[in-house]
Formats: sequence, C-alpha cells, structure tokens
Amino acid sequence: MPGHSRRDFVESILKTLLTYSLFDAVVVSEAFGTTLSSETKNWSRQIDEISNDLKAQKLSSTEWQNRMEQILSGVDLSDLLTRIDFDQLQRTFRLPNSGAHWKNLNFREVLGYARELSYTTRLFGMKKNRSIVPHGHHNLVSCHLVVKGDLHVRNFERLQDDAESLVIRPTVDKVISVRDCSTQSSLRNNVHWFTALSATAFTFDIFVQDIDRNQPSGVDFIDPEHAKKLGDGNLRAPRLEEDEARKLYGGSVHH
Repeated sequence: MPGHSRRDFVESILKTLLTYSLFDAVVVSEAFGTTLSSETKNWSRQIDEISNDLKAQKLSSTEWQNRMEQILSGVDLSDLLTRIDFDQLQRTFRLPNSGAHWKNLNFREVLGYARELSYTTRLFGMKKNRSIVPHGHHNLVSCHLVVKGDLHVRNFERLQDDAESLVIRPTVDKVISVRDCSTQSSLRNNVHWFTALSATAFTFDIFVQDIDRNQPSGVDFIDPEHAKKLGDGNLRAPRLEEDEARKLYGGSVHH
C-alpha cells in the first residue's frame, strides 16, 4: 500500500479506536455509582500531571513509563475496581471470538475537572486464547494494568520502519497476572501483543496520544510470526491491515 494510503488507514483506525458507542458510554457512566476515593483521585491527578509534562517535553517517554509503573504499583486495586463497579462492567462486555472488546472510562467528571484530562482510561477484556493483536504505535504512549486473569505478553523494540515492514527486536516474552503492569512508547517496548491464558482477562489501560501535536498518532499492525530473521536477533516483520491481523492473531492459533 502506498505510504499516503497507509497513513490515512492507520489514522482512520486510531479514530475508530478512540470513538465508543452510546451504549458503552451509558454503561460506563453508570459504573461510577460512587465517587472516587481520595487515594484514587490523588494518583489520577499524578498521572494527569506527568502526562502533561510528557506533552510539554519536560519528561521523556521512558520517564513517563517509569513513573506510570511506579504510580500504579501503589494503587489500591480492590478500591479502584469497587469504585468503577468492575463486577457490573465486566458483565456488560461482549467478549468476541476474535480479538478484544473495550470500553472507555471517563475520569474527568468524577474528578471534577473542567478541562479534559491529558490521558484516556479504558478497560479491555478478552476470552481465553484471544489476543490484542501484535501492533505498534507512533506518537502515543500506553500503560496496561492487569486487573483480572493471566496474559501472555510479548514486546518488541521498534528499530526501523519502511512502507511494507518494521524491523523489530524481541524484548519481553512472559506471563503477567493481576497487578502486573506493561508499558510501551516509541523508545521502549513499542510493539506489544497480549493473549489471554485464563478464562477471561481484563486490563485497565491508560494512554496519551498526540504527544507531538504537530504529528498524527497511529497504529501499525505487524506479523511477527512470519518475520524474516536478519541474523543479529532482529526481525523484519511485514505490515498488516487490521482485518489481516485479527484473522491471523485475534483467535486461538497463536498463544
């Protein structure tokens, strides 16, 4: 696919991912049946501050990752799940036979902020052997806290891009469970791939897009299983369209 067309494609995919249905909005709004605790408000504001610092170039993306991992390691997970009524939320998830389902969580209103937060919060859920398919991002950072189940996480450094492929290097291949956290940025573990190992698995995600406001944020799907080995531990992985990625990796074949 020509570069301009691919750029349009990934930008449209991102816009799709960042838009959620009225049904989901209503369900998530109802989930905040109680106000957030002072402890939850405190770490939420910390995340807002460091995400603003990231956009202002006061923090590097890897420093943001380090700070996020530190902040979330101290979160009272039981309190968070109670406050967002996770038991109710997970019952509303339509877990697909391929890939994952997600819902946005609007922390701005319950925090009492007049402005939008500098980050977005989201819950992802999937059934056993289903995957958040292998993909990387540009101009975006994210953090994924496991709140239920077990996941096989694989990460890759993103070393080089061209029109048809990404050169990547494997960095992480392990099982993560409740309270474990995985982060990604352009500088560390950019490409990620999550597969549920338990009956269901859910992650609480925080991401910051449009770090550089002059550049688009985007998603790049790849095929690491059919990558060419370059002899130095690096791999040249073909780019995929979203439907190709879901067909190859969303189901139970690769786990």
